[in-house]
Amino acid sequence: MAWPIMLIMNASISQKKTNARNKSLLELHTDVQAISSSFLEEFSLGIMNMIRVDKEGRSTYLCDNFHWLKNYLDNRYPDVGACENNSDLNGSDHFLWSSFSDDDPVVIDSRKFFSLQHGITMVERNDNGTVDYFNYGVTNSNPGEKDRLTRMIPDLQRFQKMFYDKGEKLFTQANENAYLLRPLESLEGINKKVPKRFHLGPQFSYQYLTDKELQCLYWLIRGKTLPEISIILAMSERTAEKHIENVKRKLNCHTQCEIGYIVGKSGIDSYW
Repeated sequence: MAWPIMLIMNASISQKKTNARNKSLLELHTDVQAISSSFLEEFSLGIMNMIRVDKEGRSTYLCDNFHWLKNYLDNRYPDVGACENNSDLNGSDHFLWSSFSDDDPVVIDSRKFFSLQHGITMVERNDNGTVDYFNYGVTNSNPGEKDRLTRMIPDLQRFQKMFYDKGEKLFTQANENAYLLRPLESLEGINKKVPKRFHLGPQFSYQYLTDKELQCLYWLIRGKTLPEISIILAMSERTAEKHIENVKRKLNCHTQCEIGYIVGKSGIDSYW
């Protein structure tokens, strides 16, 4: 049996490393399926994946669906994922996916490409400081599925114990063969670089950008969507939208291309 490789996210992946990663995903999803398929079928669940976050913030992924996990990693969703960026999640041992915004990019993709309409995440905190998130999705759009998933919590907990027992070699082998890439620069570190305000000068009527406006601008010109920016900066989507509207008004521009040009010309990007 081929054992999976632990995946730790980085800022850029070469094609060779991408191919190696995809090969490992193909290998691991069959191993996870072997453990989980009968349980998922019995309880009419469409997908199961596990995200492990360690004390250093590194993330490891095990999933029974190769395409879902590949899509998740290719789109850099670990940068904005709730599990990766909030290991406490208010201390709860579970949460329903309905608590996420409909504009959450992961929610959108899960519905659009994998027909996942509802879901629940179970949180397991380990003595060594790692946190495991077991995610279960269902394709049934019936609103009653949310209540059914909540009633299933004891069954999910029993499955997770079995998954740990049967997957012991899987976890051991994954740790021994960790696929280490350059760590992603922390969001906190980037945000700390941003000044409290940036004065724009006479060509912009001596206005200034606030620290929050600068943070939103940083991620906007790097291709992040409005929902992604709101998750990264832990603010509502409406608040992020308002900051971006202020940036556009102060810079007197209307498109993202214009923003990128003015940012380069004004010297704002020298702070990043």
